[in-house]
Amino acid sequence: MNKFIDTALIDKSVFVLINHTTIEQHSRGEYVFVWNLDNFPDLLAGHLDHSIRKISILNFVEDVLLEAEDNEINISVNDSISGEHCVVDPVALRQQMLTALAQSIKISSISDGAFSPNSKIMSFLEDLKLNQKLFILLMDDVFYSEKSSLQEDAYVMPVWSTPELAESYLSNHVRGAKVVGLEMEHFVANTLPLLMESLMLVGFNWDSHGTGPE
Repeated sequence: MNKFIDTALIDKSVFVLINHTTIEQHSRGEYVFVWNLDNFPDLLAGHLDHSIRKISILNFVEDVLLEAEDNEINISVNDSISGEHCVVDPVALRQQMLTALAQSIKISSISDGAFSPNSKIMSFLEDLKLNQKLFILLMDDVFYSEKSSLQEDAYVMPVWSTPELAESYLSNHVRGAKVVGLEMEHFVANTLPLLMESLMLVGFNWDSHGTGPE
């Protein structure tokens, strides 16, 4: 199972077997069938009532696994022509993948060499690991963002690991916004996909002077 999750994180997507209306159980068993991109077998030729969809890992976690949980359908991982596969509970798989997603964010941020061990991002990640919560600014119910100081034509959304840090920035730089707390799981599953779609950067623990890493 760890190999499936690790590969899905690298590929950022998976293959899922669906019918014309929804993801559900079908003729090969009462499972939702999912494959890594390099494990997808040509075993469904002629199944005209089904098709294969390539979806992002975030959509898989938030849409497919939640639907499977609601319908009490297990997940079949990397089913082969011989019928060998691993069957897992959607609740357990979703939790494992959310944890892996959060951990991958931490690892990639630290390993890219952009920040020293004593930098703000390290402090942010340690707080996030401990509290499982972060803080953003909302203005008119929209994520607050600013023009990036590093990339031309890019915008950055600041996030903070404590409400006090967010309030300090707010009081010195922004009017008409409010500090809102987000659970890490919600941020990973719902907010990050929106940021990815809009190609928006993330700023970490900006201080009262408005400085901090992007």
